[in-house]
Amino acid sequence: MYDEEYLTVIREASEDWESERLDPVLDRYGERQDRFATVSNLGIDRL
Repeated sequence: MYDEEYLTVIREASEDWESERLDPVLDRYGERQDRFATVSNLGIDRL
């Protein structure tokens, strides 16, 4: 159903973005909240 090769490209791009862009910002300012949740209080990953 899904192209595994394309999904691999997306995962690698996400990991690159996190290490190159997100991690330096989190190191400097920290996460905005300890936990992110929906209005039903279900935990979710950061957007």
